[in-house]
Amino acid sequence: MRGICHQLWRAPVVNWDGKILGCCRNFWGDFGGNAFRDGPIEALNNEKIQHAREMLMGRAGERADLPCVTCDLYQKMKKDRTWLTDEELKPRLAKAPIVLSVFPETGQAEITHVDMFLSAGHTVDPILLVRPPKATRFTVGKDYSTCIGVPEPGDYTLYALPKRLDPTFRRVYPPITPVSVPITISARPLCQEMQISIGT
Repeated sequence: MRGICHQLWRAPVVNWDGKILGCCRNFWGDFGGNAFRDGPIEALNNEKIQHAREMLMGRAGERADLPCVTCDLYQKMKKDRTWLTDEELKPRLAKAPIVLSVFPETGQAEITHVDMFLSAGHTVDPILLVRPPKATRFTVGKDYSTCIGVPEPGDYTLYALPKRLDPTFRRVYPPITPVSVPITISARPLCQEMQISIGT
């Protein structure tokens, strides 16, 4: 369960009112600061949470004003002297996926859904248009955008397969011309967005 403590680095928990809770186990205190008032970067890296991170690694002393002090996970680490290490915190940070948020702009009213997927390189593979792999579905009029996980930076082709689907599954409509766009994904930022025109 020590992985819960990793949240202070990887996915710090922010309460609905902006208070910094640090992890999903903490419900009894906060680390000061407020993501809405102070901004997320400042609030998630304030002095109290930085001290807690050092404390969980055995590099700083206890402080009574930190929620970790009364947590049984911290108490076990302290008792066994099994502090968090740089090595266990690095691997997942290094392998954080890149998220591509795509907004398909549809110009034809008959498009109800768009299935999207990526393939490596900038060369369009016609076989993928006939037998597409698992895709992420965008529902026109319902979704604002859709997110696709990208394993690593590089050159990709984004495929968008527009469809007109009958909700009763009783009619089959003719296919709509697919769209493919060469894109280059950079290492940063971890969240990137793009718009693609379909059926215009």
